[in-house]
Amino acid sequence: MLKNIKIRLERESVCAADDCDAPHAETLFFDKPPSIRDVVTSMIKTGYLPSVAGGTVTWVVMGKCPVAVIAQGLNTLRLVGFLVDETSSFSEFIEDKIHIQYRSQTSPESIFERLKRHVPQPTFSQTRKARITGTLIGTAVGDAIGLPFEGISRRRAKRLFPGALRHRFLLGRGMVSDDTEHTFMVAQTLLDEPGEADRFARKLAWRLRWWFAGFPAGVGMATAKACLKLWCGFSPKRSGVFSAGNGPAMRAAIFGAVMTDLEKRRAFVKASTRMTHTDPKALTGAMAVAELAAWIVRRDSQTLPSCEEIIGVLLGIEPQDETWRPLAGQMKHGWENDMPVMEFADRLGLQKGVSGYVYHTVPVAIYAWYRHFGDYRKTLEAVIECGGDTDTVAAIAGALAGTTVGESGIPQDWIDGICDAPINITLLKKTAARLAELVKHGVPQRHVRYCWPLSIPRNLFFLLIVLGHGFRRLLPPY
Repeated sequence: MLKNIKIRLERESVCAADDCDAPHAETLFFDKPPSIRDVVTSMIKTGYLPSVAGGTVTWVVMGKCPVAVIAQGLNTLRLVGFLVDETSSFSEFIEDKIHIQYRSQTSPESIFERLKRHVPQPTFSQTRKARITGTLIGTAVGDAIGLPFEGISRRRAKRLFPGALRHRFLLGRGMVSDDTEHTFMVAQTLLDEPGEADRFARKLAWRLRWWFAGFPAGVGMATAKACLKLWCGFSPKRSGVFSAGNGPAMRAAIFGAVMTDLEKRRAFVKASTRMTHTDPKALTGAMAVAELAAWIVRRDSQTLPSCEEIIGVLLGIEPQDETWRPLAGQMKHGWENDMPVMEFADRLGLQKGVSGYVYHTVPVAIYAWYRHFGDYRKTLEAVIECGGDTDTVAAIAGALAGTTVGESGIPQDWIDGICDAPINITLLKKTAARLAELVKHGVPQRHVRYCWPLSIPRNLFFLLIVLGHGFRRLLPPY
């Protein structure tokens, strides 16, 4: 593979004799944009820093600002710590080279603490494009990672899938399901019809019809009935069925990431929801996800907000039933007492897994997002550990976490592990870029073209893999 990203290394000399080779230039090569962690660890592995006798010395890795501190003995080399967000893309703190300062035999820990106090910490400001990309890819990764765990008890999941959380759908790769497909359809429809909710609904209804005609595997019962009604001629305003399932919530985050006008956003979420689900609880859950995503974009900060701020957003959606308020109170109580996500789920009576009921799915997803604010990996680990409808809970939690951290905060191996068509990471990035143009210019952007007929053979292949997972579950370990 062509390694077309180059970062130049330079370091200070440690003695007079060492000056002969100054500035000690070398180059690191990468085949994709590295994170700060990737750059520093690659530099350490190359053996670039010289051995220094006489005790421990300190090296400070400099980009646009100090980014890391390294301690070195005669035969040892260790990373003391990062001074900036290690998951950030290298381009945020490094231009095309890093300079490594020699700080003699000074305590590495004292230098680290002093620099930590004075280095301006990033506000985690993301461009709108980065946040929209994070929403779409965060949904897809959560969906794909969580899919193999769906419907398995917590105990069985640990036995079937031991070790670190990773893609396990097919040969270490992942594929997406209806959670990502619905989010993508909403995104495409927003590009075509961002102006009026009714026009948006009619366009989305046709996408839903053709999506259903492609024989998707694992479609929810309420969504299936609604799609049949759409094909029978019902309008989007009358096609929904009375259900409090999580279908509308799983496709709602993208509304918040893209739309800034409150009333317009709520009208679009309502149109999307009633097309398939008419229970007021379904609308409340979808509104909660969309409004949190909008709040993340509006706030534009990595710092942990107070739980009172989040509760204010959750109660500000004007829920149409009184069941939502006590749920928000339970979330607040859990956050204040640092309650683990699984314990919170247990208190909702979900010891056997999170169900597809929207007042189970959405509270657990939101709770995990705030409990592990700014950490995409831990957010997904926490919700998948709860069991049940793992792909949808992880998709919603992943959407919120992805909006928070942007694409750069999502584990790269999880992104690279998605192997799917026609909806894949490249297509989602193109869609995000076009949505960013929509936000910037405020005029409709043509939807992204892709090979949609490929969906039918892909769905049949996907179904075979799902059936394979079903047969595998008949075998030990139990």
